[in-house]
Amino acid sequence: MPAISNLDNAELGNDRRADHTGTNPGSRVTFAKTLIFVVLARVLLATLVWQAYGWSGFIHDDTASYVDSARSLLHGEFSRDGEPEIFRTPGYPAALIPSVLFRNFELPALLENFLFTALGVWLVYRIANELLPGSHAAIWAAALYGFEPLSLLNSEKLITEPLFTAQLLLFVWLMTRFLRKPTYRTLLLAALAAGAATYTRPVLTFLALWLTPLLVFFPRTLTLRQRLASAIVFPLVFGVSLTPWLLRNHFVAGYPGFATVSDYNLYFCSAAAVEAKVDHVSFAELNDARQYLQRHPEQRTWTPAQISIFQTKSAQRVLSQHAFSYIPIHLKGSLVVLFDPGIAEVKLLHLLPERTGLFAASQDLGLFRSMLRFIKSHRFAASVLFLLEVLLLLYYWFGLVGLRHLPLEIGLFFGMLVLYFTLACGGPCASARYRIPIMPLVCIAAAACIHQRNSTFTPTVSSTLPL
Repeated sequence: MPAISNLDNAELGNDRRADHTGTNPGSRVTFAKTLIFVVLARVLLATLVWQAYGWSGFIHDDTASYVDSARSLLHGEFSRDGEPEIFRTPGYPAALIPSVLFRNFELPALLENFLFTALGVWLVYRIANELLPGSHAAIWAAALYGFEPLSLLNSEKLITEPLFTAQLLLFVWLMTRFLRKPTYRTLLLAALAAGAATYTRPVLTFLALWLTPLLVFFPRTLTLRQRLASAIVFPLVFGVSLTPWLLRNHFVAGYPGFATVSDYNLYFCSAAAVEAKVDHVSFAELNDARQYLQRHPEQRTWTPAQISIFQTKSAQRVLSQHAFSYIPIHLKGSLVVLFDPGIAEVKLLHLLPERTGLFAASQDLGLFRSMLRFIKSHRFAASVLFLLEVLLLLYYWFGLVGLRHLPLEIGLFFGMLVLYFTLACGGPCASARYRIPIMPLVCIAAAACIHQRNSTFTPTVSSTLPL
């Protein structure tokens, strides 16, 4: 990477001195206390859940598939029900290996969740300290994220979110460092971190291409030629990191993709919603995968790869023929990702039945009518959700204001990540759970806002978004 001008060197030197101040022993002690409270809050909630519902209180609909895959890894393969596993990716099952060594895996798996959460809080602290050195913003960011309701509730479920969010934050930390102090080593590590996170949740498959425009224009300390090189190197390394799994799926299962979960969602969520709207039938019926082989009995002898390929082609055909019908459906799901206060998460507290039918009803009745019906039938739960919504909007408000106090390239980077998850996770099966990777970024920006309002710290005009 290029030599940096004397002025830039002086500014970076100031950053290093400020960073040293920001990580003084008093700051580290305050962060350690915050981290202890974050973990203890999760332990307390886990104790309450266990006393009320036993170990079943920590089980999610997806938990069994991850546990089965983790146990297969103990035997040197990645399979489920005697078939090569191509629906799930190996990231979370590999992390569960220490837990499934025990007969009762729930407790060690839950402790893993708390460890991943602690790692995520630490990374939020480091990122905020990198962006606003010499301030208390890092402590604010760690506290805001550590006690954010959605993160708190989902850390009590044995699903991918705690691990995936920690991996994503590692990528964000490395990319933040690259945008501020560019080196090829940091860019390479950032690409590999993004690839590792994709092995946990394939939603990041297109992230490298999405961020390419950002790398064309930033960091501004690089020449255009060097930025173009970075814009090529990052997606290339990211793609190479995914290649081994693509080859594995091709050779062991004949599947030309990274994971069939994307095909499943495309067929049973996106295409099903369009067909329900066009044919005036129930979305819930088309969304029920249990009836699939009854509608397609000829596929009973097909392999999982053949079925997924058929589903993908069928879904693509439906969506291409009714693209204008699907766009508002997908955007409505994107709004669910951003603004659903956590309907599914409140089920953890058993304030709602396991299946409320809200999202299926929203496809048949419309969002407003389905919400009214939900409020009438679940008044107390609706009150809890209203409070969560108010808190979420406060997070968003402080986050939006705080973006003005972050460096321009970081503000754009955070904004592109938020938009990526909002669009990639939208659709008729969207839920608040898909917002979890967004919230740490919101917390970092919100911490910048809170610190700006409560101190005399003022970033240089040249490095901030225009007011």
